[in-house]
Amino acid sequence: MPALLSRGSQLARYLLGNMTLDESRRIEEAMLFDRNLSREVETAEEELIAAYVVGRMRGEDRQKFETNFLSSDERTRKLKFARAWFENGGSACPDLTSPLHRFVLGAMTQDEEVEMKQKLISDESCRGQLESAEDELLVAYFHETLPDYERELFEVNYLVNDRIVRKLRFAHIMREYVKRASAVAS
Repeated sequence: MPALLSRGSQLARYLLGNMTLDESRRIEEAMLFDRNLSREVETAEEELIAAYVVGRMRGEDRQKFETNFLSSDERTRKLKFARAWFENGGSACPDLTSPLHRFVLGAMTQDEEVEMKQKLISDESCRGQLESAEDELLVAYFHETLPDYERELFEVNYLVNDRIVRKLRFAHIMREYVKRASAVAS
């Protein structure tokens, strides 16, 4: 894994709003045509979130993170995931009998699955709870606290989802930041 994002990096400056309007526009225009740059920006976003959650961000950067950076729902969701990761640390396995966890794992009867899909369509709060269940399972999967059978279900039924693969990459970033924060604290 490459070195963690430095505070003064161009992407960190861009994401925290520390660039001129022209500099920011150049990056945004380049992202339209450069898939690698778009991926680098997404990784930098995740690293800033990880740095914030583990307490490596201070002063003006922390303030800009809270006021400028957290302006999108996607970044707010990533922050929620990072906090769950940091606070839980994978020490416990989620309730695998709950309907949402069973849905994510693909461990429902066909009738239960149809009913859950209908509920997800009509109930926005249920969709938010589903994302939390996904996050809990991903943290447990990554920290190897899922029992073998559920781990296999998660791999077969869920890790095929592109969004979850990106979250898995983010989980690796969180692990590095937590590890480094622990080393500094020792």
